Amino acid sequence: MSDDPKQQALQEKDLGNQAYKKREFESALTHYDKAWELDNTNITFLTNKAAVLFEQENYQECIKVCEDAVEKGRDLRADYKLIAR
Repeated sequence: MSDDPKQQALQEKDLGNQAYKKREFESALTHYDKAWELDNTNITFLTNKAAVLFEQENYQECIKVCEDAVEKGRDLRADYKLIAR
């Protein structure tokens, strides 16, 4: 693994994506949380987490994570297309 936290975060996201595709949702959540911990400037980690929560039918938490992503995205002046996602 790279020493760069942003690179490590992307690697965690990739692991989360692999787990998500296998429907290993708890593992995916762990990886997305770790990615966010390493780099809290990339709201993709939050939107991916929200997708897992949606699949788990945990709608209340999904909505909360989406709201957090929108708020953080606006704070970071993220691309509006990413926020809309």
